[in-house]
Amino acid sequence: MAKKGCLGCLGFIIALLVLGGIIGAISGSNDNDSSTSTSSNKTIKTEGLTYQKFVDLQMGITVEDVNKIIGTEGELESSNKFGDIETKSYRWHEGMANMNCMFQNGQMVSKAMADFSSLVNIDGKDITLEQFNNIQMGSSYEEVCKVVGREGLLSSQVNIVGQESIMYTWMNKGGGNFNVTFSNGVVSMKSQFGLK
Repeated sequence: MAKKGCLGCLGFIIALLVLGGIIGAISGSNDNDSSTSTSSNKTIKTEGLTYQKFVDLQMGITVEDVNKIIGTEGELESSNKFGDIETKSYRWHEGMANMNCMFQNGQMVSKAMADFSSLVNIDGKDITLEQFNNIQMGSSYEEVCKVVGREGLLSSQVNIVGQESIMYTWMNKGGGNFNVTFSNGVVSMKSQFGLK
């Protein structure tokens, strides 16, 4: 019974993270005036909640571990229990950037960041609608990076009952962006906003 409830929660959690990532990417804007370089996206902040700390968080760690890494305590946003599985969701924020992590029975099973454009420099040529359209279902992350010409920004990761879903965001300085979700290593969903 608990296993069935957990599997049902998986779909809900993935949908929630994807929606949160899409909303975050759409509402985020990059108003940094840093010069463009030939390297990929760079972190521009080193203390408190940073993009790099978010990326480095490993599945299976505890909320106490996350608090130590970020340097502040997360705010408990929700808590529930289905059978023998207790799920808690915590939020950390820095300016407009928000990070949410979900823990099941004390171990992190998902992380998502929204409005993180203030934490990174967006380098490289603008992404285009043509690049987005050329991304094929079933492609690997490396294949998508080849199509786009640069790496994406991790915006969410879920790993529950052996099923992994990771969403990356590619964005322009002007705000156009697209999200690509990889389920068990291949493209399973994509969405775009404001690309030409």
